[in-house]
Amino acid sequence: MLRKIVSMLFAMLCVIPLMSCSTCEGIEGGWTVMVWLDGDNNLEPFALADFNEMEYGLYLAGLTDPSVDGKIKIIVQVDRHAGYDNSSIYTGLNWTETRRYRIKPDPNNSGLWVSERLDEGLGEVNMGDASELKNFIEYCQSFFPAEKYALILWNHGGGLMKKVSPGESAADPYNEITKNICVDETDGDDELYTGEITDVLSEEHSVDFIGFDACLMGMIEVAYEYRPGVTGKFGADAICFSPANEQADGWDYVRILTRLGGSDNDGDTADPEDDPCYDALTVSANEFAELCAKEYADAEADGGYDSLQTQTAVDNTLVAEVKSSMDIFSDAISRVSGYKDIVEVIRGSGTSSTTPTMNYFNETSSTQWKDWPYFDLYDFAERVLDANMSAEVNTAAVNLMSAISDYILFSYGDSGYSGFTSGHNGLSFFFTDGDGTYGSGTYLEYQWWYTSLDTDSVSSGNYYGKLDFCEKGPIDGAVENWYELIMQMYMTQSLLDTGYWPAPAYRRYGPVSLFGASR
Repeated sequence: MLRKIVSMLFAMLCVIPLMSCSTCEGIEGGWTVMVWLDGDNNLEPFALADFNEMEYGLYLAGLTDPSVDGKIKIIVQVDRHAGYDNSSIYTGLNWTETRRYRIKPDPNNSGLWVSERLDEGLGEVNMGDASELKNFIEYCQSFFPAEKYALILWNHGGGLMKKVSPGESAADPYNEITKNICVDETDGDDELYTGEITDVLSEEHSVDFIGFDACLMGMIEVAYEYRPGVTGKFGADAICFSPANEQADGWDYVRILTRLGGSDNDGDTADPEDDPCYDALTVSANEFAELCAKEYADAEADGGYDSLQTQTAVDNTLVAEVKSSMDIFSDAISRVSGYKDIVEVIRGSGTSSTTPTMNYFNETSSTQWKDWPYFDLYDFAERVLDANMSAEVNTAAVNLMSAISDYILFSYGDSGYSGFTSGHNGLSFFFTDGDGTYGSGTYLEYQWWYTSLDTDSVSSGNYYGKLDFCEKGPIDGAVENWYELIMQMYMTQSLLDTGYWPAPAYRRYGPVSLFGASR
């Protein structure tokens, strides 16, 4: 009840300054881009700089299309921290609370912000609370209506990774950076979990395009959670995200917005054959996602980024087809005698200095094998095909590869990813070395967050599972998807007995002997 009262008062405060301003004006149609700019952590300096990039990018777009500011309305909720950036170079004051702005054009790429402030004082807002994200989306929908909506979540990312593993300290330096997305340090390191977002947001909050300007979010599991067209659920038609770590300054908003003004400022380095510019009024969700990925590639090609960079744009209306193909692929693998040994050789193990399958983590780090063992889905399927496990597996692998190729609009991996092919590679998936030793247990013991179940009961705190991708199939005792294949490979009675997995719920997948059987 208290939260409801606070939310009502919060909404009233947001409305007051808007009633007397022209902020809501704009060209009918077009886009409202909602930017959740979480600088309440060690990325604060980069958040401030990216805000300035948006102003400068909108200015450059306006040189070609003077009406662009009305065609695309960029609304930013930005939260700062008291300790990381004490300068006032951009804002004139070293404020630490949360504010809302509408981005306005600025010819100075390193000067004071010129954007229109929309609030009269939000105080400190928890950017790791999905209910606050919901408030922001509803605010933008009410006061900045548009034909199409984009949501950009800006901050640290960890894919599916939860906050802290059992028995670990929150002070662990690895856990300081392995957030799902949008950690708010002022509010107790709260963060947005993949399943939390769909728990709180609903179908009416769905967007045409969602961008994750964060590390490690380019996963089939993440994309499937936000599949569009599911009654009552939040979804997005197109996504731009990175399967690997992004560098701290993230996307190049100057390049992105310049192209939305109908001009190109970088010589089409990413794709000289097909790198068009767009009218912000008519650009589609897929085109928006694709240009964000291409401009990331352009920025690195022009020397703007470090090595080992990736970025992928996908047509998320097709993600269900990828999931279905992966389900059939998993079932086919499970029918091959001795499959576990075969696919583990293809993947590599936690003791390997290198792994055969393309991956997006440091395979020499046991901690990263625990926290984000994320592999390239297309490359894995192709290697399984080359292994010639069975005719059924081969057919399923070809179909999965085809579905991925249809799904990916554009993908980029730099020279650090040998063999990376745009349009094929660039979509990751979770593949644990489940019975490998980590500490006093196994990797899977620390990965109980990879589940469709609510893991609140496992440990105190807001630990989310609730991944739609991991939903059990309808047939008990059968492998019907990738999650169930992982369970068949690695789940044992002794692991259930640790208490880290919700044992009664997991037993409904079939006899425990299924998980411990030879394969």
